Amino acid sequence: RHAIVGFTMIERRLLLSLLLGSLSGVGHCAGVCDVATEERLDCWPEQTPVDQASCNGRGCCWTAVSAGGPPPCFYGLNATQYGYVMETASLSSDRGNQYVDAHLAAAYPHVPDQIAELHFDAFYETDTRLRLKIYDARTERYQVPQYLVPRPVDGLHDNATSPSYSVQFASEGQFGVTITRDTGEMLLSAVGLNFIFADQFLQMTWQVPDRRLYGLGEHRAPLMYDLGEWRRVGMWTHDQPPEPDDNLYASYPMYVMINDQGIAHGVVLLNSNAMDVTLQPMPAVTWRTIGGIFDFYVLTGPTPGQVMEQFFQLLGAPRIPPYWGLGYHLCRWGYTTANQTWDVVRRLRALEFPQEVQWNDIDYMDSYLDFTYDPVNYDTLPQMVADLHAHKQRYIMIVEPGVSDDLPNKALETGNEMHVWVNRSDGVTPIEGQVWPGNTYFPDFTGESSLAWWEQNLARFHQQIPFDGVWIDM
Repeated sequence: RHAIVGFTMIERRLLLSLLLGSLSGVGHCAGVCDVATEERLDCWPEQTPVDQASCNGRGCCWTAVSAGGPPPCFYGLNATQYGYVMETASLSSDRGNQYVDAHLAAAYPHVPDQIAELHFDAFYETDTRLRLKIYDARTERYQVPQYLVPRPVDGLHDNATSPSYSVQFASEGQFGVTITRDTGEMLLSAVGLNFIFADQFLQMTWQVPDRRLYGLGEHRAPLMYDLGEWRRVGMWTHDQPPEPDDNLYASYPMYVMINDQGIAHGVVLLNSNAMDVTLQPMPAVTWRTIGGIFDFYVLTGPTPGQVMEQFFQLLGAPRIPPYWGLGYHLCRWGYTTANQTWDVVRRLRALEFPQEVQWNDIDYMDSYLDFTYDPVNYDTLPQMVADLHAHKQRYIMIVEPGVSDDLPNKALETGNEMHVWVNRSDGVTPIEGQVWPGNTYFPDFTGESSLAWWEQNLARFHQQIPFDGVWIDM
């Protein structure tokens, strides 16, 4: 009789395949691809098409499937020979925190530059918040800067006194991390079959307890994702119109999961690189990103409202908008003059329509230069804004963070003086792109002098046009 305990579902299937193969006298290779459909892990996450020969060349399994379902190219049960194993002898603790190392036992043959040694740090930060940080043990890698996102520093915080969770690492020579509630309910259980930590590709799959998942914004998509269906959610913020399932202007690598009893928990991945998240019926969530580290926060709720409170305690609450920001706003591209814009405002007034705010797109600019207005077509803009204010209305205009480096302008001059641009790898040469005014430089929103640059230029422009808000585009 054989007992199989302490393993994930997929690992149990591998052991059963080996066992049945030995009992029947048939080589276990015949069962390598015997992976239940809902448990298949994508071995070809790239957007490029894949065929059977390419998939098999990667050492993975192939099954023809229709689009939108399980992956046609998936890891076989033999993939457990690759990846990392825990060094349980290194396990240590300090004030309740746990630390353990892992090393790369065998590299996946299709992924370059895999990291040889990893640290796993489990910080018991509060009774309802666990942090699991997975990072290169030898070389420092990019992390979201502390000054941009203030948060507890590694280990330098008050620890949980009665944590509502616990962490278990796999035994020596195996890979695994399991996070459970103090009630014994599993919240996350790492799957070792496809865990990859390379220089420019990180991938980690977690088995999760439920199917109802909310979050992973910002997308034009359902409020709730049902993990009974296969879905990939991409996160790469850019100037994207609201097309179905496309990432819009913001990325929130965070979700809330709610079970049948209404008990909730949340998971946050603090990583600002491009990423995608695959949801599948196992149920499981696979995170993939092209850089940085895995820096997970688990929030135990247990109500959905408490999960959000814990999220705000970690990263800060959203700013409350001004009262007038909740009213009716009107904006469009294509107002060719200030007078045309003004006429729209007057017509709405005549209809007694309760308009709070009028906006202008890039039409108002002089040659598409930031912090300027067209002295010909928008010569009456100051009077229009004064009229809005006289009627207790507000004005917002667009500002494009692409500053012309061809035409003389104050934004370029101050930006050069204050060294605010996004630079090439040499750290001094600005990256040049193409936006509305032609050749442009881009202010680095993470730069130490960028805030002062924005304040200086907005204050100067406000003296000409007393706007009430700005729309920072792209």
